[in-house]
Amino acid sequence: MVVSIPLEFVYSWGSMRKCNFLDSCNGSGLTETMMLYNGCELYCTICYETIIPECKNLCIPQVNDAKFKCPEKNCESKLYFHQFVAGKCCDKAKNKTILDNGLSADDKYHRTEFQDLKKMMNLLELSEKEERIAKALMDTKARKYEISTSDFNEKNKARKQSRTDLATSLTTAGTYIVEEKEKTERVKLQELRRIMNEHETTINKEEVSEKKMEEDEKALDQATSEFIKKKEKREQVQSDLSSSFSDSAKNLVANKEEKENQCDKCNVCFEKYNKKDRHCCSLKCGHLTCRKCLGELPEKLCPICREPFTEENIIKIYLR
Repeated sequence: MVVSIPLEFVYSWGSMRKCNFLDSCNGSGLTETMMLYNGCELYCTICYETIIPECKNLCIPQVNDAKFKCPEKNCESKLYFHQFVAGKCCDKAKNKTILDNGLSADDKYHRTEFQDLKKMMNLLELSEKEERIAKALMDTKARKYEISTSDFNEKNKARKQSRTDLATSLTTAGTYIVEEKEKTERVKLQELRRIMNEHETTINKEEVSEKKMEEDEKALDQATSEFIKKKEKREQVQSDLSSSFSDSAKNLVANKEEKENQCDKCNVCFEKYNKKDRHCCSLKCGHLTCRKCLGELPEKLCPICREPFTEENIIKIYLR
């Protein structure tokens, strides 16, 4: 089942925005992965399924980096998608999430926690893929900028040399116009005109090259900025996943210790079982309690479920 978060819980959009098929997704419009179509339109995964196959090929998965408010509006936390769904911000949100999913036992809670971790791992893989794509694009733009910079430097050097040549020609022009014969003068003037035309062409080439270099520099800056965003997003997901791994490990250990402690203690008085007066006993209903508590009951009713029992129903349990 695809999970979609109502727009009312959006705190900040990040690089996200409303689904273009807002009516198709009943106003929710934000899923864990959004699909970017043709570089401009954004669809949630619910609406993505309704797109014709030809258009699906033009869609690129995008990590939902929007931040959301507490699902119970109980605290001021700012949550990522997976944190919102799992109710990671406060006890009220966590309990509501468990109730909504029909979960009450610890094992079911941990199972949900594991599913959340798997989603985060998938999110990390997607973030890493986006980062690799952004890095490749940035490297391509860097190579283009390097080539256009080299070309501009060559054009700039040629223009400077052309200016020097023209200056020399202009310096001597006055002399040979006065001293040289008419025929020689025409030849010299034609040569000067050629040098002036070449210099103008050199200037134009330098201007075109400079413009190309500036465009490539701008494209590189944009690609670098996008790469940095993807890198920071991946690092954030990576950090969240690392913390979640640690938290899950601690929860598992704590849960195991709690269960072990429950086996060692009476469910009524919470004292540890012993072989003297607090021997562990089981009733026909299956609930455990100590022999002392059973002996002090005013009625022969299980203190846990209130099912009647007799002395014959009491079975001693031998624990390690």
